[in-house]
Amino acid sequence: MPVGWSPPRRVAERRMSRATPPNLGEMSSLVCFVGAFFALIALMPRFDGWNAGDWDEQEGDREEKGEG
Repeated sequence: MPVGWSPPRRVAERRMSRATPPNLGEMSSLVCFVGAFFALIALMPRFDGWNAGDWDEQEGDREEKGEG
């Protein structure tokens, strides 16, 4: 489709007449999915990257801790 093109009015009206709103089952499943998604995010461990324990051991970490 070229930029700025729009379908004829009767085609747009036909598409709008076929569109149906979501039913109660679809809405409840969407709410459950979003709730589960946010619950998983809330259950993730805190990680801000500032603590040494947040990262794997790197070269030179033992010298900084005085372990050798």
